[in-house]
Amino acid sequence: RSRKIINLRRIGKVLLFVLSGTPAKILGWHFRMSGRLLVRRSFNGGGSEGGEIRDKSIHVRVLLSDEREIAFRDPRKFGVVWYGTQEELSKDPYIGTLGPDMFLVKFTEFKKRLQNKSGMIKPVLLNQKVVAGIGNIIVDESLWRSRVHPMTRVYNFDDRQIIRLFRSIKFVVNRILKAGGSTMRDWSHPDGETGGYEKLRWVYGRESEKCPRCKNIIRRIVVGGRGTSVCERCQK
Repeated sequence: RSRKIINLRRIGKVLLFVLSGTPAKILGWHFRMSGRLLVRRSFNGGGSEGGEIRDKSIHVRVLLSDEREIAFRDPRKFGVVWYGTQEELSKDPYIGTLGPDMFLVKFTEFKKRLQNKSGMIKPVLLNQKVVAGIGNIIVDESLWRSRVHPMTRVYNFDDRQIIRLFRSIKFVVNRILKAGGSTMRDWSHPDGETGGYEKLRWVYGRESEKCPRCKNIIRRIVVGGRGTSVCERCQK
């Protein structure tokens, strides 16, 4: 039966639609590499959409009461969609193990979650069980700003370095949000608007360019299986 969207929430990289009813249900989205939501005029499931060939990369459609729909477009099919009660989603191996959202987490909690970690700082920060919502762009930009090499072992950090890293992550997250996100490839907002952070990047995706701080050449290395942009003069 039909339900009303009564609230929107976000935990890390997961967007949650809270729906009315007894019990209330939650519709969750994780966009991964290429997923995004479109708000558009609905169609009846035929072979075309507004005169165009039906987009085969649309995998989920949520029909709205005003003849529009929310369509989940994901060409690479990496995205995930959840539907269930709060209790059901809390048992999910991904959603149920997410750490606190980095946008909201306080320093004491951040420091506590880094303690006793023995790995390299970049993979630790990308682990959504530690803190949620930090992706590759945020990590590379934050480590550059705090002058930390991405391969530095976490147990080598002192309080001063943790504070500097924490403040850098918060700064970068807010900077990206103010710019409307990053449209590096084909991502855009549901209304079609693109993000502007790709124009503000310091190091991410700028391999072979000059570091904006020291003019050394930015290198691309692999850390924990992820491509990583680093200035090895600034980031010791």
